[in-house]
Formats: sequence, C-alpha cells, structure tokens
Amino acid sequence: MSFAPGWLRAVSRVNPLAYAVEDERALFRGDHVSWTVAGGSLVLAVTLLVAVLLGVRAYRRRAA
Repeated sequence: MSFAPGWLRAVSRVNPLAYAVEDERALFRGDHVSWTVAGGSLVLAVTLLVAVLLGVRAYRRRAA
C-alpha cells in the first residue's frame, strides 16, 4: 500500500481483510510471535464475533 493514493490507504486501514493478509504474510515469513500476528488475529477474531452475532440475530428474527 506504500504506492497507493492516500484515500486508498485510509480505506485499507479499516478493512479487516488487510489485517488478515498482513497476518498471513508474517506467518509465512516464519514470524510467529509478533505484534503483526497478534493484531491481525485479534482483528479477525473480533470480525468473526461480530459476523456470528449478526447472523444469529438475523436467524432469530427470521425464525420468530
């Protein structure tokens, strides 16, 4: 993202998939214990939690 325009860099900072990509890159490099991996894993876990909660809520509304 270093060559991207400023607006695209700003969008990538709020995109959880960007953190997933950085997390995987660090893991493939063998950097298993780093802030990049910890931060990326945390962002992915929070994203998963929000997605599951929204899915359960939608299912309950549909089933009621």
